[in-house]
Parts: sequence; structure tokens; C-alpha cells
Amino acid sequence: MKKHALISLILILSTLLSGCFTFQNDFKLDADVVGEAKDFKAEELTITLTDQFQTTKSERGFAGYFTTNYIGVIVERCAKSDIENDVSGNMSEKEFLEYYVDSLEQEYSVEEKDGLFYYTKTQNNNVCRVFSYCSDDAYWTVQFITKQSDFLMYENNFFDWAKSVRFQA
Repeated sequence: MKKHALISLILILSTLLSGCFTFQNDFKLDADVVGEAKDFKAEELTITLTDQFQTTKSERGFAGYFTTNYIGVIVERCAKSDIENDVSGNMSEKEFLEYYVDSLEQEYSVEEKDGLFYYTKTQNNNVCRVFSYCSDDAYWTVQFITKQSDFLMYENNFFDWAKSVRFQA
């Protein structure tokens, strides 16, 4: 009886909180996306994640690297002056992401949703959703990485977090 009441309560909360709770076959509560909103900075880029994330030192020179036990967020910055084919420094976010994808020498499709440009890649049992942004002097990618088996559980959160990206003037 207690088990059924608990499951009912969890289902009601999940409906009310619209995506803050997710379930797998074992009704696992996803603690990585539950929490208070918290801003993280990577140079002049700010992204709002949750307080479940922590800033992690990057040995690869990323502008920012934020992690939970199941999600990684990588922020990379590319100065507009470093792009050889972009003499004017005026590529759009879509054009930059297409340029970025072309440099990977693999076939990825750039997509758009809610004004965000992104592509998705799967490698070594992980899924990476990569979004592009432009600031005054740089192009940016923000990559959300999780296990392939967990991707659908986090996908809506990735879009919400991607929409929160902003730049300090």
C-alpha cells in the first residue's frame, strides 16, 4: 500500500514540476536536474544550470567544464580572428556550427529548434548535443554530454539550459 502511495505521489509531482523528475524502468529519481538554478561562468559566457553541477578543472583548455555524476557540460571559445574563412567576423551561429561540423570531417546534420542551432553526435556509448553561439569577439560551443542510455531523460533539460546562455558585455 505504501509503495503505491509513494508511486502516486511521485507521478503527481512529476506532472506538476513538468520535467524536473524523470523515471527509468526502476522509477529512479534524477537528482542531476533537481535543484536550485545556479549560474556558471566561462569567461564572458554565463549559463544557468542547477546547483547539482560543479566546476571541474579542464586539462584540455576548455573555457568552462561543469559536471554532475551523469552529465558533462563543456564550453569552448574560438576567437573570431582565429577563423581563416571568416574575414569579416560576421558568421551567424548556424554558419559557424556548419563550419565547425565541416572541420570534424564526419557527417553531422545541423538542426534548429527554438532559435538554437545544434548537432548531435554519438560516440563511445555517449551522446553529445552541441549548441553554437556568437558574442562580439568569439564563437562558442556548449556541449552537453551524457550516456546514450540517459540521453532522452536529459534532452529537454539540455534545451532549457542552452536557452539560458548569455554574454556579459
